[in-house]
Amino acid sequence: MTNIYCGENIKLTVILACMGKNLETEELLRKTIESLSVVKDYIKLVTVIDGMCLSESFITQNLSEQFKYIKVIRLEEKVHSSARLLNVAYDYVDTPYVSFLWEGCYFEQLMQEFAQNPKSDSPVYGITNKAYTKIPIPINPSLIYGWGQYTKIFELSNLIISKEAWEQVGEFDESPLLQKDFDWEWILRLSKYFTFNIIGTGVKINSINLREYPFDESFEVCNDIIHRYVLRNRTVPYIQNDKTEEDFYKDMKGYKITIIGGYWEYHHSQLTFLNYLDKLYGTGFATYKMILDDISCPEDVEGTDLVIIVRSRNTKILGILEKCKKDNIKTLYMIDDNWLTIAKDLPEVYGKLFVKGNPQYDAFIEAIGACDFVITYNKLLCDDISVYNKNTILFPLNINLDFYKGSG
Repeated sequence: MTNIYCGENIKLTVILACMGKNLETEELLRKTIESLSVVKDYIKLVTVIDGMCLSESFITQNLSEQFKYIKVIRLEEKVHSSARLLNVAYDYVDTPYVSFLWEGCYFEQLMQEFAQNPKSDSPVYGITNKAYTKIPIPINPSLIYGWGQYTKIFELSNLIISKEAWEQVGEFDESPLLQKDFDWEWILRLSKYFTFNIIGTGVKINSINLREYPFDESFEVCNDIIHRYVLRNRTVPYIQNDKTEEDFYKDMKGYKITIIGGYWEYHHSQLTFLNYLDKLYGTGFATYKMILDDISCPEDVEGTDLVIIVRSRNTKILGILEKCKKDNIKTLYMIDDNWLTIAKDLPEVYGKLFVKGNPQYDAFIEAIGACDFVITYNKLLCDDISVYNKNTILFPLNINLDFYKGSG
């Protein structure tokens, strides 16, 4: 069943994970193979099969007859983990680039074009799909890491990654917590170290996503826990270790923090909160998740102990604050720009935005008044905000500006 020789002109390995319930996955696999057959002479196919999954399927039995360069690996026992299957395939990738599929994935036309006419000027190529992500505005490559903390942005099957990039960020996390979301964590990790080259927009969506996948054994985990575990920083290159989960479970006994901000606020959150919280892993202090205000809803803070609003002026945060008041959830607002005076300071830019009567400005004023505490880092701003909230606290800067003297 195996032909592992790969011609020098082959630049892309496609890893195909086969798993799940036979009756439901065979047709999904057929569709995936059909989309791959277009480039059967331009790729190396590494198929990893979970135990005896599809052992009697005509499709799996005849793969070697359809693809010129192929390696078929069948695990002795079922692991019910896409992440594990993809990790197994790592040592069989001998091409510069790799992509990842499972039954039901469609190998996009842009991916097919890459296989036929490979590029080599980027460590990561991505295809966006408006039907997949919740974010309603175009994806900016420089913001993928920040936005990826809020929600999934790319389907793993719509990425082409260099083998070197995979080596640098490490393995997929095989924790049962991420059975259906390992792709989110890995792509987030990838985007922290590499800039994605977006090569276009997809025209088709996969027949099924991991959340809906018919695993033989499914691990049901609530979205809140998944989100918090996804955002745990992992040392790269990541190698499976029990301590990642052990520290997380210990910290889940502490505060559950939810941080809400806008499209451009994630770096403010990183500097003011995450850098500190990430140093406390395994102490039992807290876990956190990040929510994008523009796609938020009150249910996002269910079960939270503390909600931190970072510079948001989105009208949706008012409903969240009502939920917090009803459920006795503590609230904190962080502001580091003087939006009270910016309309006067820069009228040509903000003259119509930061003024009374503008819904966003009014939401900002109402929010800082409704929160239990407000923190800021400027004495003048602290005085101005104190008019709206007496519990406004002046914090020292957590960045040593002396390091930046003379750099401007």
